[in-house]
Amino acid sequence: MVAARLKTKVFHCNAACWGPTCGAMMTSSIDVAIIGAGPYGLSLAAHLDHQKIDCRIFGKPMAPWIDNMPSGMLLKSYPWASSLSDPHSRFTVRQYCIEQEMPYHDTLMALSIESFIAYGEAFRRRFVPNVEQKMVARLEKLAVGFRATFDDDETVTARHVILAVGAGPFKHIPDILSGLPGKFSRIVATTVRSTHCVTSRSSCSDLERRLAILPRCCTNKAPPSPCWRAARSISPPRPDAEAYSKN
Repeated sequence: MVAARLKTKVFHCNAACWGPTCGAMMTSSIDVAIIGAGPYGLSLAAHLDHQKIDCRIFGKPMAPWIDNMPSGMLLKSYPWASSLSDPHSRFTVRQYCIEQEMPYHDTLMALSIESFIAYGEAFRRRFVPNVEQKMVARLEKLAVGFRATFDDDETVTARHVILAVGAGPFKHIPDILSGLPGKFSRIVATTVRSTHCVTSRSSCSDLERRLAILPRCCTNKAPPSPCWRAARSISPPRPDAEAYSKN
């Protein structure tokens, strides 16, 4: 993940010098560098590795979920829509729960944050075992490709860089909402996933319900409240939902 603000500038370099000899600091060259090892980064790395593309992935696996989400949180997305993507679309949340002998239902059981993190870790071990847990400190655009410098002083050049860092580094609270009390200023941030409100359903206010952030700020496992169900209804319907409901 990004350790600090990414510093990007134009670095003039001609195409002929592409590779580890272009500058004394460069130690390796690859085709694709993925910055971030959350669900999207892991999925991309799994597909690129399957295609035999020279790729490295950097970051703490599932970091946005491990570091920023409250214990006991229930995912807003349905379990059937919460799977990472492997090359053959086989290792879904459903398959993970079957292997672990855990209860599962496509739509009637919410997925806990603990189960989702465990599933992500299982996905990593199975498809992306070579995640490099280091932080990028600087990313520069070269005339051909990019140069990334990491917190261990390694420098990598890559023809393509994928930033799968999530919304955390780009959080922003609009000025009109900046005067709200601390609890509300956190939950209305555009990056709700990383600045969450840890509270109970019984204390959820009308403002919280109107903002439709209840699934991400409520942490107990009591039966869903009406406002929680309303927020869940925002999720897209399963393609075969009508046929599924008739069976």
